[in-house]
Amino acid sequence: MPLKWLRGVNPYVFNYFGKLRIGPNAPPTIFQAQAKRSTQNLAAGRTVELAGQVLDEHAINEASRKLLDPAMRAGELLLVHPQGRQSGDKLKSVADQIRKAAVPPDKGSMPPLIHATAIYWFLPEPGPEAADLPAFESIGLVNAGDDQDLMLDIVFDE
Repeated sequence: MPLKWLRGVNPYVFNYFGKLRIGPNAPPTIFQAQAKRSTQNLAAGRTVELAGQVLDEHAINEASRKLLDPAMRAGELLLVHPQGRQSGDKLKSVADQIRKAAVPPDKGSMPPLIHATAIYWFLPEPGPEAADLPAFESIGLVNAGDDQDLMLDIVFDE
């Protein structure tokens, strides 16, 4: 459900759970029954309101239909932040268990490397210092005026 942001108005009040007058912990089997109950109240001439906003039959049926879709229900649950029904001591023990499970182990196992050349994607490119350069004389370049250089010169007849 898109949120309507107005100054001084909490947009999270107008969610599908609120339109059906159920909590976020309600099972999906109640959605259509609660929508039917609210539409019967509308048919009897009673008004159905949510935080001062009058709801019509379309808004109630839309809320039940959207909450039956698992993706839409997950989105609405993110807006209303349901609280668990656990007692304080049990909640603390569950939180401790989650905290212990969230700590990564000291030493993880390395995944097996199927292709040995795949490691090159994760290594930096080698720089010029990685190769030994040969001496300049061993390259075989000639200087100007050497006999080999003069043999390669083009002589034009004058």
